[in-house]
Amino acid sequence: MKKALAFIPLLLAGAAQAAPLKTISKFEFGEKWPFTREEVMINCRDGNALWVINPSTLMSYPLNDVAAQQAKEQKIKVTDLSVITLKQTGDTEKGMDLTPIIEAAGALCGDK
Repeated sequence: MKKALAFIPLLLAGAAQAAPLKTISKFEFGEKWPFTREEVMINCRDGNALWVINPSTLMSYPLNDVAAQQAKEQKIKVTDLSVITLKQTGDTEKGMDLTPIIEAAGALCGDK
C-alpha cells in the first residue's frame, strides 16, 4: 500500500509536464484559417517546438524550425505542413499565412 501511495506523486508530476494541447477551428479564425481541415490541434513541446496535429490521423506537422529539428534528431516521421495548408486565393504556389496559428501555438508555451 505504501508503495502505491508513493507512486501517486510521480504520476502527478508526469501529468504536470505534459505538453499543452489545444484544438482550434476554422470557426475561430475565419478567413485567416490556413488549413484544409475544419479543425486541428496545436501544441508546444520542449524547447518551444510548435506542432500542428491532424486529429483524424494523429499525424504531426512541425510548425517551426525547432519542431523540424527535433523531428530530424529523434527520427520522428512527419509530413510537410503544406499537405494540409490551403493555398492563397489566386496563387497556386504560396500557402496561406501561418502567423495566427504560430502565435496561438506559441501562447501554449507560456502555459507550461
